[in-house]
Amino acid sequence: MAYIKLYSSISGRIGLSIRSLVEGLGFRPDAHKDRINDNVIKALYWLKEREYIYFDAELWNKQKVKINDCFQIQINTDPKNDIFNFSDIYVVLTETEFNSIIQSVKESKKEYSQRRMIYDPSDLLNVFLNIKKYINFNKNSTPICFPSHRILCRDCNISSTSTMNKFINRLTSIGILYTYKAGKYIDSYNNIKYTNNFYALQKGILTPELCDGIVSGYYASQVATVTKYK
Repeated sequence: MAYIKLYSSISGRIGLSIRSLVEGLGFRPDAHKDRINDNVIKALYWLKEREYIYFDAELWNKQKVKINDCFQIQINTDPKNDIFNFSDIYVVLTETEFNSIIQSVKESKKEYSQRRMIYDPSDLLNVFLNIKKYINFNKNSTPICFPSHRILCRDCNISSTSTMNKFINRLTSIGILYTYKAGKYIDSYNNIKYTNNFYALQKGILTPELCDGIVSGYYASQVATVTKYK
């Protein structure tokens, strides 16, 4: 849906093929049963069944559709459709951010021979947008956030904090997310605890002075006196 929305016309219409859509999402087309082509088609049907998009269903007869066949999709522009008309809280995804993540996925596949992790674009988009939604972009605020890993794992439906760290590290490596780790602290009960990481979308915002000051104030409000950083 992100790809369709980003590259559709102002009226919500887009022309494409299975090949262009699959490649635009950072994958290599594969027409074998239950592989990427099938999964993309299933996703389109999922969107169509919920009336987020419209297209000619007859084209999708498995005996007719070919990878290079061109077709049109129309996003549902009805005022009640909140995917096209943002009447509720939403997170902005820019074309630059989307393309950076897709390009990173392509690069991760090249790195696979070096025993590195292959990333799925939906996972990276999921983590990126769930972090971005916590950033306050009010002109009177510094555009940063510091949600806990527990909160991010809950919002992203990811069970492992180590997996979350891998996704965050990938987003920082491609330059669309910046982090600051305030480290550990000892509270008034002499317990060693980890502070939340800080996140920003711009380089140079996350200074130690700013982040450490926020940490001290935040944990003081939680009735936990920070006495020493480690």
